Amino acid sequence: MTDFNRCPICQEILVEVEAALNRDIANAIMSLLGSSELQIRLPGQSWKTFMMPERNANGLYCASCGSLTIAPTLHDHRKSLGLEP
Repeated sequence: MTDFNRCPICQEILVEVEAALNRDIANAIMSLLGSSELQIRLPGQSWKTFMMPERNANGLYCASCGSLTIAPTLHDHRKSLGLEP
């Protein structure tokens, strides 16, 4: 049985966090003011944008091994990923 308060990789305790793509001025200048996107793709499907700078997400972080689990929090965001009807 899985303990959802424990990291699935190292079994240490997970801490609730907020995840976001934050950019500082140097990053914005170096990328010519372009936007960073975290994308995911399931086998045989197209890429879907999971996170952009204006979309944050709830997450669970393991301070021991550094693993991070993130989940989209906005209704429109979840709908665009096919997680809500």
